[in-house]
Amino acid sequence: MSIAARENAWAQGRFDRSPGPKEVLFGRMYEDASIELAAFRPGGRIFCIASAGCTAFRLAPHHEVVAVDLNPVQLAYAERRIAGEPMVRGTAERLMSLGRTLLPLAGWRPSRLRAFLDHDHPAEQVAYWRRHLDTRRFRAALDILFSRPFLRAAYAAPLLACLPPRFGAVVRARMERCVAAHPNRANPYARALLLGELRDEPAPRDAGRIRLLHADAAAYLETVPGGSFDGFTLSNILDGAERSYHARLRAAVKRSAAPNAIVVSRSFVYAGATETFFYSDSTGSEHGSTVHTGKDLKTKTSWDDDVLKVKTTLSGAVTLENYSLAPDGSMLVNVVRPDHKPLTLVFRRP
Repeated sequence: MSIAARENAWAQGRFDRSPGPKEVLFGRMYEDASIELAAFRPGGRIFCIASAGCTAFRLAPHHEVVAVDLNPVQLAYAERRIAGEPMVRGTAERLMSLGRTLLPLAGWRPSRLRAFLDHDHPAEQVAYWRRHLDTRRFRAALDILFSRPFLRAAYAAPLLACLPPRFGAVVRARMERCVAAHPNRANPYARALLLGELRDEPAPRDAGRIRLLHADAAAYLETVPGGSFDGFTLSNILDGAERSYHARLRAAVKRSAAPNAIVVSRSFVYAGATETFFYSDSTGSEHGSTVHTGKDLKTKTSWDDDVLKVKTTLSGAVTLENYSLAPDGSMLVNVVRPDHKPLTLVFRRP
């Protein structure tokens, strides 16, 4: 086994540990690239994980993109999509399709799911979720489906090592949090997850400028001149990687980053768990406390009577958040961000 394969389970090109050929793991990506579009300054040079090409496609009209993948089969698929070929279903899509065949056993009939996904107001969605979907049968089924013994049938041990305890409960909590924050009707990821409806996004005209490379992320970044990239989007490649690879990638990003570079990294691991690195989000709890998270992020909290005020500075841009309790027990959150309209969020107890 190569050093890359020992350090990084993605080098196997498969979810399982069988000696079979490498596969297209992802027919599409399930990561919202609007996060990158908001974080990266237009015109910058961006390092990207290729995967199915979706994030690179979204970034290409606004950035110079270098996309790498350790799996040559996955990389070739991204190249075919750039050339105009349609999306195909990879191993991830087939596994999710298998999981969806079990949903009726938990009472999740297609008609009920379509009614749920047709909602356009988060408050109504949460009520529907709790009344019709988050049932005892569903909770029991999800706990089994996301238990380690069950997942081992399809996934190699290194890819499972990063998962938090009681992963089924974690997934349920994240699903409800998403339902409470985003209108279902405009959420393509919800339809893809629950109904398998995958929207094929053709490559933009600028996609031909994406530079695709068959390479390990850390190994490639170790070879480029210092200061080469203004932004990095690393998907969740650290899930399934050894600690030694975490440190190696972190050092490679640091040496290849231009001043004020932004890093976007996703993970199944909760912030603060031992496997998380780069950024550990936290909030100061004492009056006037300050939290420094990463090179250009600073958060300061203070109390003004019964209002908790949070001031976050990221690369010079200041976001102000005020948290308070209404007389009926609801929590009010007022957010003021640069170049955005002021936003007020209301969280009510069920």
